[in-house]
Amino acid sequence: MKDPTSPWYCFLNHWRPGDVSKVVITSALFNVMKGALTEDEWWYYIEALADYKDKGKKIRKKKPVRWNRLFPVDDIPT
Repeated sequence: MKDPTSPWYCFLNHWRPGDVSKVVITSALFNVMKGALTEDEWWYYIEALADYKDKGKKIRKKKPVRWNRLFPVDDIPT
């Protein structure tokens, strides 16, 4: 709670972006993860990580639906 640069720093956030009807407490780390995934993808990876930890089950990667980050070649530092 004292270090805002920590990935575990807690703050309040919307359950779904732009939906003010439900607010939850989260950490900076989970908020960044959640921001790049749909809700279905988020829960898929949370369950996959739990299965990996508990059962050693490999995580099957999926391409995120909203991951369309293309950067112009001119913007890449040389």
